[in-house]
Amino acid sequence: MPVGIVERAFQLAPECSSINQLRKALAREGYSQFDAHLEGLGIQRELRKLYNQGAGARKRGPHKAKP
Repeated sequence: MPVGIVERAFQLAPECSSINQLRKALAREGYSQFDAHLEGLGIQRELRKLYNQGAGARKRGPHKAKP
């Protein structure tokens, strides 16, 4: 069964640095109408938290643990 667009957005968010990058990633995977699904302030806030967590992990690199 295919993964829903919102669920996939949350899976991809830590790998992205912005909503625009997330939109592009979803489009590459064949998802459409993502703006309608991701326009709410609450969902954008939650996705932004994941972008920030992912950005921190990318800055630390694969060998450094979070204190």
